[in-house]
This record gives sequence, C-alpha cells and structure tokens, in this order.
Amino acid sequence: MKNTVAMLALSFAVPAFINAQDVITGTWVATGVGFAPWTFNLKADGPKLTGTVMQGATDPSGWTTSLTAPTAIYDGTIAGNMIFFKCDSPGGGDRTITFAGTLSGEQILFRRSVQVRPGGDPGRNGIYGATGAEAFTALRQSAQAAAPANQGRQSSTAAVAPNKQTDVVQTSQGPLKITPLYHGSVMLEFNGRIIHVDPWNQADYTGLPQADMILISHTHADHMDPALLKTLRKDSTLIVTSEAVNDTLNGCCGVPETIRNGEKKTFPIGNVSVEIEAVPMYNLEFGPSPGKPWHHKGIGNGYVVSFGSTRVYFSGDTECVPEMKALKNISIAFVAMNPPRTQSAVDAAACVKEFHPQIVYPYHYRGQNTQDFADGLKGTGIEVRLRKLEGEP
Repeated sequence: MKNTVAMLALSFAVPAFINAQDVITGTWVATGVGFAPWTFNLKADGPKLTGTVMQGATDPSGWTTSLTAPTAIYDGTIAGNMIFFKCDSPGGGDRTITFAGTLSGEQILFRRSVQVRPGGDPGRNGIYGATGAEAFTALRQSAQAAAPANQGRQSSTAAVAPNKQTDVVQTSQGPLKITPLYHGSVMLEFNGRIIHVDPWNQADYTGLPQADMILISHTHADHMDPALLKTLRKDSTLIVTSEAVNDTLNGCCGVPETIRNGEKKTFPIGNVSVEIEAVPMYNLEFGPSPGKPWHHKGIGNGYVVSFGSTRVYFSGDTECVPEMKALKNISIAFVAMNPPRTQSAVDAAACVKEFHPQIVYPYHYRGQNTQDFADGLKGTGIEVRLRKLEGEP
C-alpha cells in the first residue's frame, strides 16, 4: 500500500495542518461525483480509521447498482491530516477501490483509484467508478460516530436532512399535504393516509410516518431503494410501480400493483380512492451514444395522481417528451432537471409552459440553478415553488 499512498498523496497541495485523528469522526458527503453522492461514515481509533462508504450509480452502458447498505472500509490509516483506506466493490466484486484524502477544514480532498482483480472485467464501470483516478471533495455533514459496517440501512446521520417544509393544497375531497424531501423523494398526506414517492435513503426519514402507498418511477438507485422500502412499508402498504421495478424488486417488498405507460387505474386510500395515470418518462437525446438512452421508453413511469379534481404530476427522469407536453389540467407538477440524465433547467421551463400547471416544483435538479427555471416561467402565471432538495445549506 505504501506505493499507492505515495502516488495519491502527491496529487494534493498541503493545506494548513490538522490532526485528522481529532476531527475526522463523522459523516462526509460528496455530491458532485458520478450519478449519486458518496457518503463516508468515518471513525478515528488512534492512527486507525474504520467506517463505511456508500454510493449508488449507473454507468454509460445502462448497468445499474443500488448499494443500499454501507460497505465496510479496511486498511484505514491516519497520518497527520491525511487519511487512506480501501473498500471492495459491491458483493465482494471484482475490484478494489483505494481512497486517499487530505483534511482541510470542513472538507476532505479525496483522490480515488480502482484496481481490477485478476479475472475481473476492466471495461465495466458502475458503482464506485471505472478504472483510473478521480479527484473530488467531500463536505462534513455531521460529527457523529460512524455507522457499523453491518448496519442494514443507511443511518439518518449519513443522510442529507431535507427541509421538510409542508405545503397544504385544498382539493375537492379535503386537504392535501405536500412535503418535498430530497432529490426525487416526496411525501404526500391525504385523508389521513401517507403516500411516499420514490423514497431514497439519502433523505432523512427519521420521524416520518410509514407509507400507506408508495409510488416508484423506475429502477435507478435514487428512485428504487429496496432496503428503505422494507422500513417504510407496512403489511397493508400498496406499492404502485412499473413492471420493470416489480421484476427487479423480485418479491422483496410485498406484491406491488403494476401499471404501464398510458394506463389509468384507481386505488383505494383510506375511505376514498385516487386515480393514478402512468405517463411515459424517457430520453429523446441524452444517452451514452446515439440510440442508447439513459432511460428507455416504456420502462419507467411518471405519474399523475388525482385527488378529487386536483391532479399532481411527478415527471420522474425524463426529457420534454410529447406525452409530457400533452398533459392537461395539471394542478401541481414536480419536474426533474438533471442533465445529462434529464433536461436542463432552461429546457424544463420551456416544457412546463407547454402543459401549464398551476404550481410547479423543480426537483431532481442536482447541478442545476433552479432560479434559471423560475426565471424562465416569469410572466406565465405559473407559481414556481423553490425548495432546497439537493443538500444545500
């Protein structure tokens, strides 16, 4: 390991000295890397470093992995203001990932390298990244003790605390409470019942109620989280999703009800029913190469959920597809903007003008300026509600 440490350490300028043993313990998150944030739960034990690492990712070939339990680090050491550790790719995979970090104030300057084990596939990317080196920065999220390596679900201290700002909309069948949480995750309360949309454990679900209904748009790691589903659902919880998600869950979380693009179905919730329409969500242009979109038509669902005459639209991961532009009578819309996986903030604003909801929330917007989206809708009469849903302070 000494050669690896020396090689990686040379990549950094040396900041003001900090003894990492004194301050490293806690949760650190890097949000600008790959498809999903890195979450590091680290704990100092003298010169030794223990803890876990977690990330979800989709590589350019469309291969998707959802790592919903932390992976233990090993060979962790602390030397002054520098840290070094390794972890394995998921499931005891075919590569070893080495991290070198330099602590500077409330951030860690990381450099990561990947070594393919004998017999492994050097061309496969995926979770924890491809071969080669990568530099990124992780910011402190908490100063609490690291989660144990065998913890089955990401702890709330490792998640990004959502605003949990609740808006109330009056429908023809009573009040609808809307609580955007984080990224693409939203909680609704209607008629005393709870609906969770695309729940993902990067949000803090501490203190939030279990679901009476769960909507899942597609199989990517930041939308379908099997470990979290097991904690959010009750025996009576109804999961509504696509056939692809149902197949991927493979019976882990009850028996979901499936709905295909273009279908409408009515489901009971409490003493009333809600109508759910599955809207196609897919890429028109974005993908790793022509003809290979990140999201294929017919695989995932956006949803229009009707509460009496109030129609709430969740776009899922999509560009401005014809089916989105053709929507009618949308009261409230949640619209994703996260290129290169979905459309940009500016393009999303232009698309929203086409179907003209009364209220719109930008969500799933990592790397985008939501004010650009709001500016694009000035003068349209559409109310834009901006929330901090990507870990902003």
